[in-house]
Parts: sequence; structure tokens; C-alpha cells
Amino acid sequence: MTSYESLTWRQASPGIWQRGIDEIEEPASLLTACKARPVSHPRTSSTLLRPWSIVTCSPCLRAPRRVRYINYILRNERAGCAEPFGTSKHPAALYHSVSGQSLVVDMDITPGKADAATRKEEFHSIVRHMSEFYNEVRNDSEHAALVPDLWAMGTPELPLVPRPLPVPAPNSHPSVSISSMGRVDTIVSPRTGAFDVLDAWVTGEELGTGLGIFLGSFKGRLCVSAAYNDAWHNEAGVSDFLQRAKDVVWAGMDLGV
Repeated sequence: MTSYESLTWRQASPGIWQRGIDEIEEPASLLTACKARPVSHPRTSSTLLRPWSIVTCSPCLRAPRRVRYINYILRNERAGCAEPFGTSKHPAALYHSVSGQSLVVDMDITPGKADAATRKEEFHSIVRHMSEFYNEVRNDSEHAALVPDLWAMGTPELPLVPRPLPVPAPNSHPSVSISSMGRVDTIVSPRTGAFDVLDAWVTGEELGTGLGIFLGSFKGRLCVSAAYNDAWHNEAGVSDFLQRAKDVVWAGMDLGV
């Protein structure tokens, strides 16, 4: 039997959007480890963070079970834009399209702590699956023709009722999404005239019960940001999630913990 894994959250009313950060202190070590394995494309290194949302969300179990992570990929379309819309001269705009098929990752969770070899093989199995899915979406020659229909299918019809519309109920099975911004230097110029930009970052506004994870680098600094709403999560819980997730990645890539 397969269960659908979700993030733990607390019951509350919608609150304020917050951002937690975790700077990767040795990004060169991670990128070198990526290139030594099938994960060779720089942006594909973001797939290493996808197992975080599976491995670290799983609660303590009394019996083995299979869990499933389901999400999709947002494909960055800035590279296909005419100038200046895809350059640092137009940094405020983000252009994405959604993958036509869902990303589905199955894994078996067992009680207790698995041995290091088993966990490492499980980790790399997920990484290989993510890399294949990422490359399939990125290289899909028919993707652009399907995008309007894909967005239309994912856009719900609003009810014909007097405004204001009722507040939607919170998602009782939230997940963790991740967006790779890549090198933010190509979006926001590190220097404009007399002004130096010290720390450029971007996240979406998180109104729901899930976490929005954003991976990007600026001036050689690799940073993971977690957007969350303080109605459902707190800073300590989000920081703990990011740290445990980082430990999983570092162990899987033989970088130590």
C-alpha cells in the first residue's frame, strides 16, 4: 500500500509570510561531488534537494510502508525571452511554465535507522530519477505548444458568488516544493552605477501550509531559502527541517555531516 507523504503543520489562521535561510558554506565541494556523478548539469544540482522533502518529512514509524512524493517542475523560460526581458536589465520579471506530467517518487520507509549503505543507495536512486525527469522536461520540444492548455487545466473556475470570496480551507496534505533560481547574478546585476548589491534573493509569497524552497547563488554564495507562513510553521521548525535535509544530502554525497 502506498501512502502520500505530507509535511507536518499546525492549525491556525493565515498569518505573515516569512523566509528562513541556510547558506551552503562550501558550495564548491557540493558542485564537485555533483559533477563526479550523473548529476552533471549545474542546475540539475537542485535535484539533490528534492529528497529532502521526502526523507525529512517522514515521521517515526512502527511498521514499514511505502510513501509517495508528488509534485511538478516549473521550467524557467527567461533564456527564451527577447532582450531585455531575459537579462539583468529586466530583473523583476520571472517567466515559468509548468511540466506537463507530475514528478512521482516512491520510496520505502522502515522503522529504525537504516544502515549507511542502504540510505546512500536510496538517495542516489532518487537523484537519478530526478535528473532524468528534469532533463526530459527541459528537452521537450513540444512543451511550448502544450503550455497554454496545461495552465488552463490547472486554473480552477471561480464561483459566481458575491465578493469577497470565502477564504479557502488550508491544505491538509501540504508538500515541499523547490525552485532553482540558478545564478541570480544573471538576473540581478551585482553592481549598478554607484550601487553594489550585497545579497540578492527571491521567493514566492507562501500563503498555504506547505514550504516553498528556493535554491540560488549570488556572488559565489549558494543559499537555500524556505518561504513559509507563520500561521502554519515557526522559524525553529523550518530551520530544523533545512538542517536535517542538508545532513541527508551531505551524507549521500560523501561530504560528511
